Amino acid sequence: MSIAAGSYPALVLTGYQPVKVLKGAFQRTNTGQWVRKSLITFQFAISVFLIACTLIVRQQLQFIQHKKLGFDREHQIVLPIDSKIQPQYESLKQSFKAVPGVLEMARCVRTPIEGGGGHNMRTADMPEDQQMNVTANPVDQDFIRTTGMQLIAGTGITEQDVKDINTEDQKSPLYHFVLNETAARQLGWTPEQAVGQRLWLGNQRPGIIRVS
Repeated sequence: MSIAAGSYPALVLTGYQPVKVLKGAFQRTNTGQWVRKSLITFQFAISVFLIACTLIVRQQLQFIQHKKLGFDREHQIVLPIDSKIQPQYESLKQSFKAVPGVLEMARCVRTPIEGGGGHNMRTADMPEDQQMNVTANPVDQDFIRTTGMQLIAGTGITEQDVKDINTEDQKSPLYHFVLNETAARQLGWTPEQAVGQRLWLGNQRPGIIRVS
């Protein structure tokens, strides 16, 4: 902007004699007045644009900071778990919960603010080639309580629900799904109607909606 604002006056001034320019003769010409008015208008336009951008950015920051995300994002600590820690998770969990101030601990593949985990989901009435694209996050029975999510309908995931997935008979695992309100409505149900319905995540993961 500085280069553009200074280039044109500099080019125009090169066509005038220095003595006349220094005496202000350029300002009294039609070209000089046009240049002056144009620069003032340009400066005001840039000022208005920058003020508008500042207000928009401020509103966006207010939205990000105060928007209710559906879970309690305060007082949460995320710790990575690798393959060495995973077999010892239950012992680690009990050790953490013994620390004063630790209320709950849960295990998940992704935090509530992370994306990814693309899958296809269909109801019992939907053909296999008409599935709905969804994102899924495998969690344990304490995830909803730990994150402070509010359930609209149904009951929380239980420890038995987690065992149903980790059954030794890998040919018949039973999954339990938690849907958000948008997914339930896109599948044609209200949150209350969705509870207890059968779903397939892909073609290999049959299950039942536990909560919505």
